[in-house]
Amino acid sequence: MVICLRVVIMSYESSEDNFIVIEGLDGVGKSTVTEALSKELGAKKLSTPGKGIQKIRDFVDSDIHSRQTKFLMYMASNSSVSDRIENYLERDEKVVLDRYYFTTVVYNEVFSCENKSGKYKELMEHFDLVNPDRVFYLDIDEESRLRRLKGRSSKNKPYEMDRFLMKQIRDEYMNFVNEYGMEKIDAKPPLDDVVTNILGRLDYGI
Repeated sequence: MVICLRVVIMSYESSEDNFIVIEGLDGVGKSTVTEALSKELGAKKLSTPGKGIQKIRDFVDSDIHSRQTKFLMYMASNSSVSDRIENYLERDEKVVLDRYYFTTVVYNEVFSCENKSGKYKELMEHFDLVNPDRVFYLDIDEESRLRRLKGRSSKNKPYEMDRFLMKQIRDEYMNFVNEYGMEKIDAKPPLDDVVTNILGRLDYGI
């Protein structure tokens, strides 16, 4: 199954699930699942924003910059990682990516003062990006998500702990799940069970 957003897609096509994206809210376990899944598949593990973008992320994310500036920075990251993915796929290598343009659209729609106008979905049409073969959305109840956030070593951002805001973000993700065929995965079970669930859905005969 190929996820079809209204994006101008690069020419790469595959009969297998060689490019997989893991999506979800902060704290659901995306990075951990991406790491484990990539090892199981012998795939390249990538994430957005990429390392180059990380160097300017805090600066651009500051209040002095507009939503447009933030959107363009994250789209630059998506475009950069798309270039790398295209090269890997051309060499018949598999890729598992922690977040992609779905996150960029969802967060910008929710954070936009225009109140989810659909503007950022429309802007996505103008970018040439490699399209994933499968997108898995990791879902978990809010109490479990918050416990995981509090237990991780990295410093959490204030909005990640905001129940109301994160509900809005989850609702927007659900629009993508329903409209574009993302596959929702229960992320509450142990890691091995979550990865096994995903592997069982892939076209590798695993």
